[in-house]
Amino acid sequence: MEVLFPEEFEIALEQLKEGQVSNPIALEESVHLVKLTNFQAPIPDEYESRKEE
Repeated sequence: MEVLFPEEFEIALEQLKEGQVSNPIALEESVHLVKLTNFQAPIPDEYESRKEE
């Protein structure tokens, strides 16, 4: 399952290390802080398709 975030969140997350909090992210009608609590590398599609074999 793929989760999509606003592009502004993606940019902020790419710059964070675990435990860090982003600078305020302003969207149209709201302001957000993003905290990276855990990073898990994606599992390649090839593994997903073969793990049942």
